Amino acid sequence: MVDPNLILASWLSRLLASILDVFLGWATLGVSVLLWFLPAGHLWLAGILGFAGYWALFMALLGRGLTPGKLLVGIRAVREDGSDLGWGLGFMREVVVKRVLGSVLWLFAGLYPLADGLWPLWDPRRQALHDKMVGTLVVRGRSRS
Repeated sequence: MVDPNLILASWLSRLLASILDVFLGWATLGVSVLLWFLPAGHLWLAGILGFAGYWALFMALLGRGLTPGKLLVGIRAVREDGSDLGWGLGFMREVVVKRVLGSVLWLFAGLYPLADGLWPLWDPRRQALHDKMVGTLVVRGRSRS
């Protein structure tokens, strides 16, 4: 039974969170690579620490159903019953299913990312395909913890 107080996140807010996650991930990687090649002493270490810090934050947020993008937009992923994901399911959703399995499916079925991204537009519970695979919903609001 889904908590009636939960409000499903809009497709646009999900899209914005995804764009922010991609941008922040690539931006920290880009700055790290740039600093690696600058002839400025140990500046490369700052780049590596920044990139590692971003991914540490990303991993730390997973248990609360968040990513940096979701945190900035004000949405979070929850189990279908409305309870918090926990780190294991958060990792499964964001890393194993969305990134690893999504990349494999993209290689063999090129339209998967498009179908996954657009699916919430017509799904009654606004679930993407990866949400259906792991039994999650994306809702508005911050984590309870």
